[in-house]
Amino acid sequence: MPIASDSRDGGIAAMNTDVQDSIYGLMSATSMASYRCTSKANNRALQDYMKHRKTVMLAQFVTNVPNFDNMLRVTNSVLSGSLVVRLLFPRLNDMWNLKDMDLYTTVERSTEVVDFLVADQYKVADPSIVANDYNRTTVKSVVTLLKGTRKVNVIASTTASPLYPIFHFHSTAVMNYMSADILFSAYPAYTTAFSSIINASNLRNGKFNVKFCQALVKYSKRGFAVVACPAHEYVEDTVSPDKCHDPLECPQHIRNTHDEGCLRISFDSAVNAFEVENGIDESTIVWCIGGNCCTGTRGEIEPFVLIA
Repeated sequence: MPIASDSRDGGIAAMNTDVQDSIYGLMSATSMASYRCTSKANNRALQDYMKHRKTVMLAQFVTNVPNFDNMLRVTNSVLSGSLVVRLLFPRLNDMWNLKDMDLYTTVERSTEVVDFLVADQYKVADPSIVANDYNRTTVKSVVTLLKGTRKVNVIASTTASPLYPIFHFHSTAVMNYMSADILFSAYPAYTTAFSSIINASNLRNGKFNVKFCQALVKYSKRGFAVVACPAHEYVEDTVSPDKCHDPLECPQHIRNTHDEGCLRISFDSAVNAFEVENGIDESTIVWCIGGNCCTGTRGEIEPFVLIA
């Protein structure tokens, strides 16, 4: 069995490529993030593996993946939804089949994105069959394109950032995205543990609407346990007895796309995930998903999403 030439770091990176792929296929994205810190060789091997997985996944939808990646970079667009959630989990788990791809962009670049897909033999679907379950306060327009059994939704944000709608999603399970260069997850630990916190920004007059509940049911069927706040455990100390056990996972905590609670994995050893801003531009998304306050000692924070 051939061995990788650079085996000085040992571990999985020193094994045969097929063996590496089998082992990495059992890892979630959070496990990979931890393991890649053990050595430079392991970091490079994991990046190569994730790039390969991304390429295989995208090849189900587009003819030329490098050209597609370049289009994402040029238009500052990202992918989100089920496709990206699937990439966070072990490859060898039997989860769900990918049938569609959600591509988030801006109004100014949406025509360019649609033209790229049309050139790849997609056809623009009749507006009557376009899904109507997007948050119209964050989404300006949706164009659905079809090619055989594949469907791509091109979703234009109401703001200058295509990331804006993602942080209004129904729960933390889908607060993830993928640019041409990085994989991002806002709540990686709970997501890869099949746990999802409800986003209170979807409340209307104290209630969730039917479409919101249907979205929660969809992910519940995929194994996600929907909870109000999994971080409401308090540390027993004399300084702050009401402190959350894991404040970054608390829905009352104000978060941003650069904080330590986020997962960022680059697909290329030449790209440092923490030096490419949010993967598309220099803006920072600041958000709070809100909901019930942890204790009676502090007020409830209203959910919000800001672009800084």
